[in-house]
Formats: sequence, structure tokens, C-alpha cells
Amino acid sequence: MSDIADFVLDFCRVLGGVVEPPAYGVYDVLLPDSAAAQLGVEPFQRFAFAEDAADEGVTHLAYGHPFVERMAELARETPACARFYINDVRLDKTGLAALARAALSLPNAALLEIPRTLETRAMFHYVRFNFKAALISDEKHEHLVSVLMNAQTGAVAPEFSAAEGYRLADSPAFTDVPVAPAQWTAAGRSAADPDPLAPEPLRALLDRAARAAADSLEFTIAAMQARAARHLELDCARIDSYYADLERDLEHRLKRDEDDTTEERRARRASLESKLAAARADHSAKLADAEAKYRLRTEFDLVNLAVIAQPKLTLAVRIENRQAAVTRALVWDPVRHAVEPLACEVCF
Repeated sequence: MSDIADFVLDFCRVLGGVVEPPAYGVYDVLLPDSAAAQLGVEPFQRFAFAEDAADEGVTHLAYGHPFVERMAELARETPACARFYINDVRLDKTGLAALARAALSLPNAALLEIPRTLETRAMFHYVRFNFKAALISDEKHEHLVSVLMNAQTGAVAPEFSAAEGYRLADSPAFTDVPVAPAQWTAAGRSAADPDPLAPEPLRALLDRAARAAADSLEFTIAAMQARAARHLELDCARIDSYYADLERDLEHRLKRDEDDTTEERRARRASLESKLAAARADHSAKLADAEAKYRLRTEFDLVNLAVIAQPKLTLAVRIENRQAAVTRALVWDPVRHAVEPLACEVCF
């Protein structure tokens, strides 16, 4: 098929349509009513992409066709979100408790194995949020910022490196692995089987990702703030100088006429006082405008996101000292070949 045929038919499938090729070069497409309304066509369509296809009831599509243009508009408006899977992992690691004791420092407690407890598999998720960041003052700077979040811990995850040798697949190889809960949210801690990608934890994760995206632009924002402060200082100095001369002249003229009581002088004095009040108000307004002009604003718009699922190994252990004991889940990451750090039970 041609590129335009791939685009049209794949987009129809994404919209929930059914595509059937009853004859060479001609495709029967049945669109959902809502999708057909968006495109402004009837739900049942017959498409052809070659001129020699049968003409009976067939719509010949080519570049520039109104139907294709409308599809392109809808495609641009739709965020290109995706789901991936990391399948090339080995889940036969044993001795996780010993590895954790070597990797984690617990100066006032001991990490102990729970009898008859074995390592288990669980599906963990990362969410990559892609933002378009706009830094706006007297000029506008735009940046694309990508943040990788751990959906189970709610924390920013370190980026994958090429040396780790991972590959992203479109379909999962581990289909019988239970999903690890999102224990960092209140809903996750209270639910029996919390979904880390449910709306509530995902919205909370988006808020954390937005803060992490802003933190990643810390030096850029600081540089823009310093530049804006210098320009604001120069503009305010010019405004102050201009209005200081204007107000000084009006005050001098008022002082010169303060002893004159003639009607004409009183009228002129009232006019000068009105001009002085207007100049002072205009002075304040210009300073406020300058401050607003150089005040840095940051706007973050979510462009799209990618969910990356990866199986890991977990093991329940006890961490205890003489006064207290807690049961925690150790996590072994087979891609990074490391025990994941433990998070605080209060703030995670």
C-alpha cells in the first residue's frame, strides 16, 4: 500500500472503524457514528487509492482530498500517546535479601528475611510525560521537556541508558504477571489491588511530573529571571528619569504661582495640579506595566505520554530494631541490575 493508504486505513482503525478489502484496491470501511460525525461523512465508506479501481460508489483518495485533510487535522489534534513493554529481562534472580543488605545502609536496624517467603514477579510501570514549556517575560522561549516517572513510587526515575541494552516492544511477553500497586498514593494504600494507572494516581503523578519538569529548567529560568531583572531596572530608570523631569517642571510652575490669587492664576494652578496628579498616576502605571512585562511566567502543556511496563522481582522482608519493626517489599530491577532504593513510608 501507499503511504496515504496506510495513513487513512490505520487512522480509521484507530477511530474504532472496521476495514475490509472486498476487492483489489478497494476498501470497505465502517466507522463508528461519532467518528463519522467528526469527519463529516456517512459511517459506511468505500475507499480506493488507485485510479484504475472500480468507480461504482468508490471515493478515490489522494493528497489534498478534503477527507484526507480532515483526517490530518484530527490526527494533529490527537496526542500521540503510546504504551510499550520491556520484555528482554531475566527474572530468575535469587538471594534478593543478601543483595539488599549489601546495597542498602541501615545503621540503626537490621534487614531480615521472612521464613518461607520467596521472590515473586510483578509488573511495574514507568510513565514518560512530554511537556511543552513556555517561559514568557518580554520575550517567549519554548522548550520540550521529558520526565520519566515511576508509577509505583511516584518519584522521578533515572533515564534509561543505551548501555543497559533494553528494547521497547509493542506487545507484552509476560501476560500472567500481576500489576504492582501504587503504594505512594492514599488510594493505593487503601485499595486491595490499586491500579497505578487509574485516573486518581495518574493525575497525582502528572502534578509531580510537572514540578519535576519545572525543576529541570531551574538554570534556564534563573538566567531568564536575571536578564529580565536587568532590563526591568533599565526601563524603570528611564521611566523615573522622564517623569522626574516632568513632575519637577510642574512643581516648579506651581510654586511660582502659589502667591498669585487672581482668577486666571487660580484656574491655571488647578490645571497644573491636575496635570501633576495625572503625571504621577501615569508614572505609577508605567512602572507597573514594566514590572508586568518583565515578570517571568512559566506554562507547561502536556503534549503526550508513554507508559512503559517492565516486570521486576519483589521480596517481602522485615526491617527491625529493638523498638519497632516494619515489613517492606524489596524490588530488583533486572534492566538496571540493582536493588531499588527504599522510600520513606510517610512522604515516599
